Amino acid sequence: MRERCKSVAHVSFLLARCRSREMRERFSRKEEPPKRTGCRASLATTMLMMVPFLLLLLPGLVAGYGTYLQCSQVLEAGEIIMGAGAFEDSSRRWVVERGGVEVACGEAYVPGETLNVRLDDVSSTTTRYLMELDGATFDNSDGGCLGSNLCGDTRCAKGDTGGVAPDGTGQAFVAPTDGSDVIIHGAWAAGLQAVRLPDTCTLVGSSGGGSSGGGGTTTPAPTAADSSSNTVVDVAAAESDLSSLVQALVDNDLTGLLSGPGDVTVFAPDDDAFFANNTAAINFTLAEVLAYHVVSGTYASSDLSDGDHLMTLQGSTLSVEVTDSGEVRLNAGAASVTRADLGASNGVVHVIDAVLVPPVTERISVRGILVDLWCMQRPEYPVAIDGADLLNSPEDHTVHCMRDVQVCRDNGFGVLVENQGTWDIAFAFDDAGNDAVLAWLDVTTLVDAVQVTVVGIDSGRTVSAGSGTWAEIAEPVIRFHNEVISHTGYLIDILCWEREGHVAIDGADLDTNPQDHSIKCMRDVAICRTRGHGLLRPTADGCGYDLAYAFDEIGNQLALDYVDASTKDTNIVVTVSGERDTAGVIYVDTFDEEAFEFHEGYLVDLWCLQLDSFPIAVDGADLVNSPEDHSIKCMRDVPDCRANGHGILQMNDNGTYALAYSFDDIGNQFTLDFVDTTTIEDDVFVRVRGIPGANNVLSEVSFEHIPSTCRPVISTIVDLASSTDSLSTLVTALVTAELTEALSGDGPFTVFAPRNEAFDALPAGTLFYLLEEDTNMLANILLYHVAEGAVLSTDLSDGQSVPTLQGQALDIALPAAGGVVINGNASVVQADVAATNGVVHIIDKVLIPATETLTGFLVDVYCWQLDSFPFAIDGADLVNAPEAHSIHCMRDVAQCRANGFGILVQQQDGTYNLEYAFDDAGNEAILKFLDETTLIDDVRITVTGYPTNGLRTVNALSVAELAAVTVRFHGEVVSHTGYLIDILCWEREGHIAIDGADL
Repeated sequence: MRERCKSVAHVSFLLARCRSREMRERFSRKEEPPKRTGCRASLATTMLMMVPFLLLLLPGLVAGYGTYLQCSQVLEAGEIIMGAGAFEDSSRRWVVERGGVEVACGEAYVPGETLNVRLDDVSSTTTRYLMELDGATFDNSDGGCLGSNLCGDTRCAKGDTGGVAPDGTGQAFVAPTDGSDVIIHGAWAAGLQAVRLPDTCTLVGSSGGGSSGGGGTTTPAPTAADSSSNTVVDVAAAESDLSSLVQALVDNDLTGLLSGPGDVTVFAPDDDAFFANNTAAINFTLAEVLAYHVVSGTYASSDLSDGDHLMTLQGSTLSVEVTDSGEVRLNAGAASVTRADLGASNGVVHVIDAVLVPPVTERISVRGILVDLWCMQRPEYPVAIDGADLLNSPEDHTVHCMRDVQVCRDNGFGVLVENQGTWDIAFAFDDAGNDAVLAWLDVTTLVDAVQVTVVGIDSGRTVSAGSGTWAEIAEPVIRFHNEVISHTGYLIDILCWEREGHVAIDGADLDTNPQDHSIKCMRDVAICRTRGHGLLRPTADGCGYDLAYAFDEIGNQLALDYVDASTKDTNIVVTVSGERDTAGVIYVDTFDEEAFEFHEGYLVDLWCLQLDSFPIAVDGADLVNSPEDHSIKCMRDVPDCRANGHGILQMNDNGTYALAYSFDDIGNQFTLDFVDTTTIEDDVFVRVRGIPGANNVLSEVSFEHIPSTCRPVISTIVDLASSTDSLSTLVTALVTAELTEALSGDGPFTVFAPRNEAFDALPAGTLFYLLEEDTNMLANILLYHVAEGAVLSTDLSDGQSVPTLQGQALDIALPAAGGVVINGNASVVQADVAATNGVVHIIDKVLIPATETLTGFLVDVYCWQLDSFPFAIDGADLVNAPEAHSIHCMRDVAQCRANGFGILVQQQDGTYNLEYAFDDAGNEAILKFLDETTLIDDVRITVTGYPTNGLRTVNALSVAELAAVTVRFHGEVVSHTGYLIDILCWEREGHIAIDGADL
């Protein structure tokens, strides 16, 4: 349906009638929608007009499969199938199931397995449907397909000519064993409608391409049973009152966008909201309305503040109001959050009670010639100061006049348009537009004939200059024609640039290290693909990067074509050319990858790197530790330094410097020209542009000096870990265990830091348990990775035992093949990463301290140190008969409660001794047990925990400490009634089960 009916004034109309593929595609291209046409014909008139068409179709639609199901007919849009012209329709989809569980299009099948395929939402309105398999055949042994051996069982027809609808069960087929892809397609008819073609669905075989969904696959409807993740789409699908929203997301192909790794916040209108009147919604496609409810990033309700403005994926902002009672309202009360903080693996969902509609601002577009207002009101008009005839030949008006004549600069600008052969001002610009024009005039290379297209708002105000007055165009975006500029910079996607701190989804800091931004992020993250692309340029101070230009639609498509085809991983430098506008958009005409890269480091002459005195240069600078001291005078005035080439030093992970790249002859001459003319004396930190080649030689080199404030800085262990992508899980663990402050202290410390993959390799559920349930155990495990002092890898010896802050020691081995192995199974993958308060060694395993398990009797430590020992306060003989020690004594005597507990273990002579006292967390657990138990005495326990080098002291008694204890209490059987759950689902994020239940 290409035209939307203004007579239907609510969003349910959009849901029911305007699911137009054309609109969705137009939205993805950010094109203006077509001119809207009212639906003025009455229903009766419409039906009368359709009678001839219905009569034409009727014979073909009711004649049955026997006549029209011809194997020679190809199931493509426009083909004549079942006597009717077929057209594409995505309102229904193919559903593939394995044992009743849906297999999403794009997933892999198991060779030889039996699967079932059907058309979804089969009802009495579906007269019949036809399925076809490429790569497999149907199993029609049950006669479920009409006829037999239709097209060699590659087709299956459901429904018949007697008006009986398909039963919805679908048909079985056997997956191939040769690894080829299986493609499912077909057609369906409902009543007297033309035949419709759902999108195809591809199941990937071992030899298939494996791209999500396959060629032309439809987006599967979300289900709460997706075990691989719990995205915002899954969360919404699990909520009974969000079914309209979920269906709208499916219909508009937005589920993939909202299921990617990029975090989003969704303000989700409930079903009642979708069916409430909203006349403003008719101004937008449904996809635009939905995108207006999605914000990049995760914003819990506690993150929202009164007065916030959140940028949506649609491009407009949502305003936030937080009332005194804590209620969150959006857009001045247009909607309220009724359920907040439905957590998802890629963000959060807030349920709201109204559909939000983007603000409508009519913008006008004018094309003409730029003019300054002063020249338009001179007594000599139409002759401008530069002699141009503004009435008849405004193309002669010069940039020089508008830019360099002060009175022209000061009085603003406007756009001339032609009217019956003469020219006059259509609009004058507001202050912001004038500032933008001046900024352009000061850099342009054009001489005259400044053709522009201006898009803005007719403000209803006027602008005056001298004796002239003109209508004002506000918030103008001015595109300058006839001038093509070229810009070279780092390619980035706009979504990642707009994230907090300009930190991309892949962890690249686009402000400082855009070379780390990956093709994979721009190519494979759906939400990055949709928001467009742009180029970065160095900031004026040379210390970082800023957005130079965003691309227009053509440029964005060229960028997508490039990232889909490129074999590069990072350091993506491209050059684009085209016209530009005052909003920072470049209208891309050409798009080319550059062979060169940018690298930063300290300038050095190669002669000093090979001296016998190395690392000390001719001028005394320590090139390994302090390359900033290397002087221009040395590189300029020492003949051997001048004659033997140059390069740059870059920092190693341990904070020292080494030669990263040397220059070719062009680069060496560029260096000599630089040192002969510069006024700086040392601290020669440069940004080099060059083409990398064999042996790390850069060719076609040029560079610029950037200030000393931009040189690399060594930070604390915690800061270093926080800035290292591969240690993000460790940082999360340190924060959770409240160890960041300790490891940011003076130290020095040595940290054996497990990378993310090491945490991922822990048994399923372990990391979740440590982070969410037992931070005490987590802290002990982390402290087992920390030693006192700064111990470099060169300080370690084979067989060495390194004590840790947890209390146990690490066993060091130095294999003959090289490297460092810890506790026999963890290897150091990156050694000697220097920090201001120690050193970090990155390792490939999480180190788990040895646990100890003991069985014995519970005792309070206070009674163990009494003068009456071995007799406790309750008279129990703790050495010979600890089973007599009472709950009453341990629970109700203040000194016993306050001084902690431990375990008495039987010795070889039959007596009992206090082996360990528990840490604080263990003592709290014991007190909870004591306050709830029905036992009287004889408290037998089994304890598992980590021995530490710490001591628990009560008066003169000191006892070894057992940390992160788990205690089993024997002799007491408890009964509990409750909901049965599986532990895996309980351990999922937010305790949201695979089936969507909020446990």
